[in-house]
Amino acid sequence: MVLPDRLAPGPRAALLALALLAGLGCGRTAGQADDGGTDAGADAGSTPGDAGVVPPGATALTATRSGGFAVPMCPRDAGTVLADTFHLALDGGALDAVVCRRPRMELVAVARTLSLQELTAVRAALAGLSASTAGCGADKPELRVALETPSGPLRLVDDFYACQREAGVVYVDGMDALFGALDQLVP
Repeated sequence: MVLPDRLAPGPRAALLALALLAGLGCGRTAGQADDGGTDAGADAGSTPGDAGVVPPGATALTATRSGGFAVPMCPRDAGTVLADTFHLALDGGALDAVVCRRPRMELVAVARTLSLQELTAVRAALAGLSASTAGCGADKPELRVALETPSGPLRLVDDFYACQREAGVVYVDGMDALFGALDQLVP
């Protein structure tokens, strides 16, 4: 990239600065720890489901999708819905979900029990999650999953936001596939 000797203040300079920052990335690279070493469980060389991201015996899942470039604002009796929410019992398949469907901005609420095939698809998507710190961005909806496991709660966040380095969460690759499976459950 060739840069001019002098940039005039204004939108072009701001866009150029933003492009340079995006090109440099944010945070560490995949598999690199703060000290220059390697993170155990980072995505360098990992395969889906490695690093024990989702331990066996998880009993419940709460998944939320919020934010992003175009935030859906569905009307609701007590205000607006700012996040799609899925609550799923992984042992029995009971689903409660509230999702804002675009482009009509229609609020869809579902309470039902999943078929074995549907539950198997969600479990397969969960097994496909792998630890990762590769992402960094700000224009994608934030995908979060809270799991109830035998060893206690586990909080997972899409690695697209890994540069935020939120304490107490595991950043994972594969959330788009999981939310794709969840979206199939809501008409």
